[in-house]
Amino acid sequence: MADYPEFMPSLCSTSVLNFLCIALNQVPAAVEIVTHTFVKISADPQHLPVFLGGSVGDILESFFKSTNYLRPNDASSFDRMQQWARDISAMAHCAHTMGTMIKYDHAVQVDLRTIGAIFASMSDNLRLVSELSRLFYWVCRKSPDLFETLMESAPGVGGLEGLDTLLFSLVATWKQSVDLHQRLVAAARAGSGSGLEDFLVDDIDKSVAIEFGSEEYGHKVEYAEMRLCYMNCLLWVLLPQWSLRWRLRDFGLKDLYLAVELREPVLLQVLLGTMRHLLDQEQAQECHELISFFGEQLLGFLDLAILGKFPDSLMRLLLDGVSILSFNRDMQQLLASFNIWGKLNRLVRKYRERNASRDHRKIELAVLRIMSQVAVHPAHRLGHLAEETDPDEVYPPRSEFEEQLEGWVKRKDEHCKTIASLLLNIFQEQKFQKHPSQVETTLHSILDWWQVHYLLTHACASK
Repeated sequence: MADYPEFMPSLCSTSVLNFLCIALNQVPAAVEIVTHTFVKISADPQHLPVFLGGSVGDILESFFKSTNYLRPNDASSFDRMQQWARDISAMAHCAHTMGTMIKYDHAVQVDLRTIGAIFASMSDNLRLVSELSRLFYWVCRKSPDLFETLMESAPGVGGLEGLDTLLFSLVATWKQSVDLHQRLVAAARAGSGSGLEDFLVDDIDKSVAIEFGSEEYGHKVEYAEMRLCYMNCLLWVLLPQWSLRWRLRDFGLKDLYLAVELREPVLLQVLLGTMRHLLDQEQAQECHELISFFGEQLLGFLDLAILGKFPDSLMRLLLDGVSILSFNRDMQQLLASFNIWGKLNRLVRKYRERNASRDHRKIELAVLRIMSQVAVHPAHRLGHLAEETDPDEVYPPRSEFEEQLEGWVKRKDEHCKTIASLLLNIFQEQKFQKHPSQVETTLHSILDWWQVHYLLTHACASK
């Protein structure tokens, strides 16, 4: 029923949700079906509030906390193995639904110690660890106190010893993800499953082989990419914390760029969203190498977008990230060295060609914001301030850029008109070469507008 939209209102009714909760608690054979139904209901964020009205979140947390994720010692017992298989699948469904609720800011309790314990156990169930990585990523990204969240997740004795165990386990899981990713890439190039012997088996029943290139193989590859993406983004979220960064380094953390190679739109959205989120965080802004890395990756995505090798559906998210990046003085110089003005103009032209029937105004506004930030850098606006350039050279090229701004002023979009008009005024330096009292009103109005624009941009980006 959950696969058909016409039945969704019935499934979201209080009576049906209560029935599903009872079944999850009292019918062991139904746990996989019930939790999968919750996953399908939560696929549409508009349905999530119905979980809050009942006790779905509490039931999911209770099931997640109480279920034994360890493989039974008595593997010869068919019934026990069958129930364990259902429980593991249901735990993965629970993790997915709770992660979705946290993503969209719907309160749900999660037993963090269970998450830490599963990571510490180095479970070989790819699907469970992938969903767990997604859940823990959203828990950490939304946490108001990241260090405290990790301390609460610490397995074993807890405390700093438990924290080290957790971080060591996260790094070990990342290393596994990197190794598998590299082997999958090599296998795809070779067109054979050589080197994937441990991967070409069922996660539950290791005696069941999976054929290279089969549908089952494709599903496992999707979970491998999902784990790589969310583990990469989770570790990015941890890096700005100095008290965690040196621990992660000592445990051998490296290669935190491989997820950028992924091209699945859903995963790209997570990568871009994480970069944008961190670019706006004060602690992350203090990590110059991390910010520079994000800048290089965003510019790489921009090149792909110009070539048509990047999803147009994610264009605004990409430009939002570059826009936030452009508030940083050092990054403004990086963007200029990349010829961001020329690249963005090419991007807009290509985007229009591919999306002739769409409204381009929001894309063009994002582009104008980036150009405006780069243009007001003192060394770009006043060529004589730059040490390595011609004193008369400014960026973007002044005459072409002013002509472009005048075109924006003539448009109906008020945001574009205001930004373009403001820049044209700023470029007329002679207006401000007067006694301060003569330009005080003008300067105040410009600064007030710019402050509001800056705050609004950051407020939108942080959502």
